[in-house]
Order: sequence, then structure tokens, then C-alpha cells
Amino acid sequence: MLEVIEVMSFTVTSSRAWKIGSSIMAGAVGTLILAVFVAALFPVLPLTKLMPWFIAFNAALTGYMLLDKTGSRLHHKRLFALGAGVGVVVLVSLAWFFLMPPFTGLVPISWQDLLLWFGAGICFSGLGGILAIKYYQL
Repeated sequence: MLEVIEVMSFTVTSSRAWKIGSSIMAGAVGTLILAVFVAALFPVLPLTKLMPWFIAFNAALTGYMLLDKTGSRLHHKRLFALGAGVGVVVLVSLAWFFLMPPFTGLVPISWQDLLLWFGAGICFSGLGGILAIKYYQL
């Protein structure tokens, strides 16, 4: 029974979808951890002004980590890195919309902030992907 579980976990963790999904989840969770840490120090409203920086940092790490994990198995590497940045922003904004109202009573984000988050996530995940492509010569 133990051998079957080891074989199943190997195939799940070595699949391409798992590597892409785990990279995106790591970026989203990292952004939320930074936001919770800073929220303990500052009020919520200035946190929305810092979120593009958190998203940019974690999206760059996500783009780099995605290409580090998948290597040369992806054909459109830069496009996947950009998509990973979009995935990070979507997960963070969904968590922001569903987790912030119970604690604060309002959703402290505007459409301009959301567009800024998407811009930061897309640009910096692309830059992280370019860095990975140049570093690993993919």
C-alpha cells in the first residue's frame, strides 16, 4: 500500500500542471503573508498602496520559479510567465475581496488599484521569466 502511495505522489508532483499550479500558489500565498505581516503594523487603507510592491515582488519570483521548475518543457516560456503573474493577481484579489470585508467591513480597493495590481503582476512576472530564461539559457 505504501508503494502505491509513493508512486501516486511522484506522478502528481512531477506533472506539468502541478508545477505550474504550485508556482502560482506560492506567489499568491507569499503576497498574502506579506500583506498580513504589514497589516499588523499599519492600518488597512495604506496597505492597498503597498500591495502593488508585494505583488510585483512575488510575481517576479513566480515567473522565475515557474521556468525553474518546468525547464525547457514549455514552448512559450514568456507567455507562461505572464500568465503566472495574472494567476497570482487573480488569486490575491479574490482573497482580498473575500477576506477583507469580514475584518474591516469594507473592500478597500478601487478599479484603479486592481488595474495597477494587474500591471505590476504581469510586468514583473514577465521580468522574472526573462531572468530565468537568461540564467538557465532556456
